[in-house]
Amino acid sequence: MARSWVKPILILLIYPASGAFAQARCSIGTQMGSSQFISDTPEMKPQNAPSQITGEWIRTWGAIASSDNGDIGSSTGKFSEEDAKVEAIKICTNFGNSDCEVNFTYKNQCVAVVQAAKGRTGQVLVQNFISKMY
Repeated sequence: MARSWVKPILILLIYPASGAFAQARCSIGTQMGSSQFISDTPEMKPQNAPSQITGEWIRTWGAIASSDNGDIGSSTGKFSEEDAKVEAIKICTNFGNSDCEVNFTYKNQCVAVVQAAKGRTGQVLVQNFISKMY
């Protein structure tokens, strides 16, 4: 019997909310229904022109270097082709290689690299890739 008062209280709390409604706003000094009425619906809001692109494309170079044992070095975001080549060779030689050569350079693009499994040479893979590019 202790819960007999819960249902009437809930009804009293929920009932006033069922009569709630909303309306669009009027600007100050404007009557509802006038031609100056401001609707809150998106299709009635003024459409602004798309903003102008203000960014600037930074032109950069990247390079891929590899060793005969399959180790690969790559560089991205360099401001000159020479810097990209030097960085790629440096990364390749950090693996202990002395025969690293630049296989590919690119400007303002991206590149994907596939590396051969351990114990297999990656040189054939790189040569096949380059031959298909040109």
